[in-house]
Amino acid sequence: MLFIIGIILARILSPAEFGLIGLLALFIAVAQEFVDSGFSTSLIRNKDAKDIDFTTIFWFNLTVSVIVYLILFSFAGFIASFYDEPILKNLTRVLTINLIINALGSTQRIHYIRKIDFKTQAKVNLFAIIIGGVVGIAMALNGFGVWALVGKNLTQTIIINGLFWFYSSWYPTFDFSIAAFKENFKFGSKLLMSGLLSSVTNHFYSLIIGKAFSPESLGYYNRAKQFQELPVATIQGVGINVLFPVMSKVQDDIQKLKFGYRTFLKIITYLLTPVMFAIIILAEPIVLILLTDKWLPVVPMLQILAINGMLTPFHSINVNVLLVKGRSDLVLYLDIMKIIAMFINVAISVQIGVLALVWGIVIQSVIFLFINIHFSYKVFKYNLLEQLNDVKTTFFVSFILFVSMFLLSNLFENNLYTMVLTLVGGSVLYLSIGYFFKLNEFLEIKRLIFSLLSKRK
Repeated sequence: MLFIIGIILARILSPAEFGLIGLLALFIAVAQEFVDSGFSTSLIRNKDAKDIDFTTIFWFNLTVSVIVYLILFSFAGFIASFYDEPILKNLTRVLTINLIINALGSTQRIHYIRKIDFKTQAKVNLFAIIIGGVVGIAMALNGFGVWALVGKNLTQTIIINGLFWFYSSWYPTFDFSIAAFKENFKFGSKLLMSGLLSSVTNHFYSLIIGKAFSPESLGYYNRAKQFQELPVATIQGVGINVLFPVMSKVQDDIQKLKFGYRTFLKIITYLLTPVMFAIIILAEPIVLILLTDKWLPVVPMLQILAINGMLTPFHSINVNVLLVKGRSDLVLYLDIMKIIAMFINVAISVQIGVLALVWGIVIQSVIFLFINIHFSYKVFKYNLLEQLNDVKTTFFVSFILFVSMFLLSNLFENNLYTMVLTLVGGSVLYLSIGYFFKLNEFLEIKRLIFSLLSKRK
């Protein structure tokens, strides 16, 4: 639903208007990390967390959110001057109200994650996305421009956090424990630094593209990134959200931990890799059909980022291992190294163009694949060769799919026929190979689906 709403808004609004919101992404992400301060992960990981821990962290998060908002409110003019976009002053002051609203509902959300209650979270998010989308589309159709995106985001945030309060059986008291704060801060402080660096690494390129090129170029880049991240978030996001709390419970049993991660790596890679290959083949018809030709510069960026998407499960699994084992210090070292690599990429590619920058992202991702696995091997003993061996069948079958889809895509001139028939043909081929050759990944996914269906019945 979020994807559909995004497509509708993209057809109404311009790339530059989306780029304006993207210019603020780094500032908002860094601010959100300060508000959270690593406490969310600390509470999820802590098997013995008590009510006083949740109450203490609730009041801390809320207090910090107000302070950070006031700082951003004061510096809004500087942000507008930095990008030479006067409208950013008011955009910053309105959009960052989200920080306070999120702080009000973050602790309730943690309770649902700890209980692995994703059904309630899904209902809340879906309702908020629909209502926020309606508000955003209505504002866009009535000429509000970039403010339609602000209205959509604020509406979604208010509804999500309001419903978490409505459904929650936990409410904060007016207690605050210094001991509880110190205990959680011991783990969270390292994660705060890691989170800040992660925010910089995730949004650094948005800052560079917006500053060195234009809001329009940033709009193209962000749209390509969103298209590439959608299947990653859908397939891998659910797996990681389930994986972290479950694996935290068996963090002291290396064999169970390793078996769980190997299973998730195989399943996520089996589902995600063919989707990335499909994006590479069908990027142009997808953009033309869904976004119209005003978004055509998205195509090469999307194809390049899809290559990076195939490596994402490896990065997520290996970093997740460090978090589960409580090695937030190693996560911090990794993020520092990534920041250095990003500066090198920018220094080399910014004089060439946006596409050079995007290729640099892929090269950086390949290098850090080896580095991430090296760090996780210290606590997990799951090396690169083992990981590659676990997914070799998936990549071989996906390559066959890639060649087949490429041949199919050249049979038609109509973009809609090309996209639909290539996707259908590729899906049938991929599933048939899994079924007839009884691939372990296919059988495991089949078993999980039947298990979920039987539980619902």
